[in-house]
Amino acid sequence: MFLPPPPVNRLPADYLAASYKRFDKKGWLQAITAGKVLVNGTPAEPDIPLKEHDCVAFLPEEKPVSAAS
Repeated sequence: MFLPPPPVNRLPADYLAASYKRFDKKGWLQAITAGKVLVNGTPAEPDIPLKEHDCVAFLPEEKPVSAAS
């Protein structure tokens, strides 16, 4: 899921926690360190602020597909 452009100079977890209530800041930090958040196609770094025109994407867990009986 691609997300709208972030404000400049915000840390990824701060931006995500303020904009998307799926997780709080701690949860977003966990998603970032797990490689589930990308900035410009590469894993986000929790301590590098976002820049103008950065493209932020979140890769949520996929639900398991159940086998048909």
